[in-house]
Amino acid sequence: MASSRIFGYGSLLNKQSLLRTSPDAAEIEPAYIKGFKRSFNVSTAMRDGPLKGQPYCALGIEESSDTNVNGVVFTVRESLDSIKVHERN
Repeated sequence: MASSRIFGYGSLLNKQSLLRTSPDAAEIEPAYIKGFKRSFNVSTAMRDGPLKGQPYCALGIEESSDTNVNGVVFTVRESLDSIKVHERN
């Protein structure tokens, strides 16, 4: 299976949380993305899952010329499905 390199932030900055989300994460290194900032967004409603129709807040990123988003990069050898599941919850 091919590996993927992923940039993560938020709860993925905590190594224990990262390894719960992606147990085979390897080559974990600090990183940042220039020209973006973290933003806390309120959405009108969840699209699917057990909270379908309920309002929610999510941490996202958006362009910003003078800031950076701190995070980590890591390699996974599994499919990205487990990370997608975590990010929906």
